[in-house]
Amino acid sequence: HQKHRFKVSRVRSDTHACGIAGMLPNKGAVGVSFMFNETSLCFVTSHLAAHIHRTEDRNQNYRTIVSNLRLGNVLLDPPTDINAAFDYVFWFGDLNYRVDTDYQKALDSARHPTQFKELVAFDQLKSVQAQGKAFVEYREPLA
Repeated sequence: HQKHRFKVSRVRSDTHACGIAGMLPNKGAVGVSFMFNETSLCFVTSHLAAHIHRTEDRNQNYRTIVSNLRLGNVLLDPPTDINAAFDYVFWFGDLNYRVDTDYQKALDSARHPTQFKELVAFDQLKSVQAQGKAFVEYREPLA
């Protein structure tokens, strides 16, 4: 809304490629940051490595993006990783973490809402978060 426009300042954006040889832009992230009044906000969208067996590649994509996406917080100089640099960070995108179980078991569990918690136990993202390997600072609402 227009009445809030003057509250936004210090808008910055950056991209970081994580594709083949760290150069191709088929994987990577785009981010934007700004101050809203006295609150620093960061929004990141990313496309991480695909395929069920490439969990560690996805974790590395995450670490590389966090370290190299230069959005900066106006209160911190030199720039630091985005998780430490902002009051709030929102991360979106195709993270490509999978449900690491037999296809038929996943399908059966998905068809029965009462078995949802069983399915979550095989969520690669939840697993790497619990191990402290990636996205530790983030939470997603799950029923």
